[in-house]
Amino acid sequence: MQQRLMRGQYAPNPFRDLWFNRVGNIHGDSAASAIWQTQLTNVEWNLDKINSPVLQALKTICEQQGNILSLRLTTYGYDDALGESFFSYGILLGAIGPAYQTEPQSFILGRRFIPANNLLPSTAYQAEDYFPNVGWFSAQVVTNEQTKSSTLYVDLSNALPLVYQPAQPRADGSPNRPAGTPETTYVADITCGSGSGNPAAPKEGNSKQLWQQPLIIAQLTSATLPTSPYLQPGQTAPTPIASQYQPLATIDISNANLLSRSGIVAVPIPESMLSSINELPLALVTSANPNTGIALLLCCEGNGGWEVRADQFALRLDPNDPAANTVDSDVYVAQYGVPLANAPVSLALESTGAQVDVGDCPTDTPPETTPKAAPPTFNVPAGQLAFVPGQAGADGTVQYTINANTDANGMVKFAINGPQAMGYPRYYIDGQLFNYSYNISPSSANGKPTVQQTFDQYVIVVRSTYVVPSKVTWDDVQPILQQYANLYPVMSQGLFDFSKKEQADANAFILKFVLDKPDDDPDQMPVTRDLSNSKRRALIQYFDSVLQEQGRPPSMLDMFASAAPPGAAVRARTARKALSAMARAASPIARPSNRASILKGYEYAAHQTEHHQSAAAGLWPG
Repeated sequence: MQQRLMRGQYAPNPFRDLWFNRVGNIHGDSAASAIWQTQLTNVEWNLDKINSPVLQALKTICEQQGNILSLRLTTYGYDDALGESFFSYGILLGAIGPAYQTEPQSFILGRRFIPANNLLPSTAYQAEDYFPNVGWFSAQVVTNEQTKSSTLYVDLSNALPLVYQPAQPRADGSPNRPAGTPETTYVADITCGSGSGNPAAPKEGNSKQLWQQPLIIAQLTSATLPTSPYLQPGQTAPTPIASQYQPLATIDISNANLLSRSGIVAVPIPESMLSSINELPLALVTSANPNTGIALLLCCEGNGGWEVRADQFALRLDPNDPAANTVDSDVYVAQYGVPLANAPVSLALESTGAQVDVGDCPTDTPPETTPKAAPPTFNVPAGQLAFVPGQAGADGTVQYTINANTDANGMVKFAINGPQAMGYPRYYIDGQLFNYSYNISPSSANGKPTVQQTFDQYVIVVRSTYVVPSKVTWDDVQPILQQYANLYPVMSQGLFDFSKKEQADANAFILKFVLDKPDDDPDQMPVTRDLSNSKRRALIQYFDSVLQEQGRPPSMLDMFASAAPPGAAVRARTARKALSAMARAASPIARPSNRASILKGYEYAAHQTEHHQSAAAGLWPG
């Protein structure tokens, strides 16, 4: 009999470290990979008759921190090919661990590994060389307070390159189908895809190239980053030359280890390196070439080891509601994984400028296209947002500098305020999108600018101004519903067309039910995320009046009143019954005295006893 050991409410959070070329031999969404990290709140435990020190320790820390846990999910291998065996499915790797109120919710503040081709010029790469394609990833050094030993926990779940295994023909000659399951269809393979900064470099390598594997976690021997990805070995004669790196450990990059440990690797730090571990950059390198001794730099920390990241970065502002027209953002600053505590720092924010979104727009305009709208231009009009406290740039619109002191956890908090009113710059949809990059300012008293991942920027939607009529009629709401019937034809053509009065009125009770749900409710209708508060109120008022005219009592909605169980959206299921092909519970733990987070230790329970198998499954809420 299954026993639910824990459940909690999933706090929605957007993707981080999204990249679109992790799978080297295919393109599109199927080649993409990303992490999203969040918290489970209001966690409830049921460990009756469960003898697991790991879960008991996790429960203790969870309760000490206000009944919260940290959840990291990595997703890749989405199959978007209609007709394939795994169409609409993908792979999901998970890790659950302690959440600490002093740490960010959506990322690990620690050692930030940056692909070398983001740090070095393309001229540093030889065109004839193939480089494994490795993504951004994070790590954290944890010290055991009792033994004083230190371990580096590295999260490679979103970093290792993958290959899509070609379909295998059936013995009877029938049409090809992917072999095995999604977890065996997408396999870690460092010979697929190019990580070279030289566009002329080969796109794939030879699996027999000995310099490629195994990969090594190492420490660079200089705080100044190398100017070449070709790391030289040390020598004693004829002229002594110091090695450019010091290996810490080889790592297992097999697909089995990726799946069973959720990509988390533990690297013990030798005692000889403890004194310099927070002073020199860490790196991911290939093994040395047996002929030349040269190793290839794949990823490392940036100059000075600085990291600056916003915890809340995908934000919504609504001029129709003063309380919803301002939002706080927490930005954390650290050097070599150590938070910059109680120190002055300057942050620079800059609009990315007007951008025309042509990537997802049709290239032609057939007469039947309705409505006819030009590709949207983001970030206009300028000067709509204010960062407080902050000093606007010379033009007063696109640049801000925030001078502040970090707190004891290396965090700076500031407010982002929206305008008093917003029109319809995109015409066909509510509001406007604004992007702001952020970094440490070059003039900061502490810290230096670093290289940011492409999507480490603020993405802010500001709603359009809309005044709710005193009595809402169909004429008021029809234009709103028409927009979404056009934008989401899966509803209007596949279920019912809510832009037509008779169909909308007939389904008034279910439309009101989903529109009335908050954004973080599992039953919330995704389209409501594109609605201002005032437009949502107008729709709810209209459907309320329809229900009253139909004589349907409020109890009509009771059948829908029970929300989905907390965390049901991340339930572990079989590959053919859920988006997640394989959810692997790698459960991070640490002693309460440690600065623990999601990467602090783990126990993979699925290969243990029956009790432990239940524990692994029960860690997934729902």
